[in-house]
Amino acid sequence: MSPFIVSGSVDIRVGDSFASDAGRDAIGRAISRLRPRQLQEKGGRIVFRGGVLRLVSGLNLLAPVTDGEVALVMRGPNLRISYTLTLHELVFAVLLLSTALGLALALTGGPWWIAGVLAVWLFGLNVLILRFRFPRFLRRAVLSEALKPPHSP
Repeated sequence: MSPFIVSGSVDIRVGDSFASDAGRDAIGRAISRLRPRQLQEKGGRIVFRGGVLRLVSGLNLLAPVTDGEVALVMRGPNLRISYTLTLHELVFAVLLLSTALGLALALTGGPWWIAGVLAVWLFGLNVLILRFRFPRFLRRAVLSEALKPPHSP
């Protein structure tokens, strides 16, 4: 698998009465609050575009994500959420930044190898944070919907 793709799955016990459509709607609303460039549902999956080149805070969960896809499947009382996130814009931005820094350091006689360390640090840290935060984000979105009291007439 490519190092520029983060994928995984989250299993949540939601009960037999929970519909995957409710989970999909909850995740769609949660992703929408992160202001993606594009958000749509295709064949029961949520597809979105995030990206480094958006006017959002660097703390925005979708900042390092170029494209993403989320799929939900009910398995008895459990909901399985599978996701795939691509990080191509992050790779491009980190390479551009580290190349510029490396050239500037090399031209001034400085330690140019620091640019490589910076590239590995920036990319690796973003991937680690995303691997931790995105599954939690999905879990919280679904559980907020699953724990709502039933609508009364």
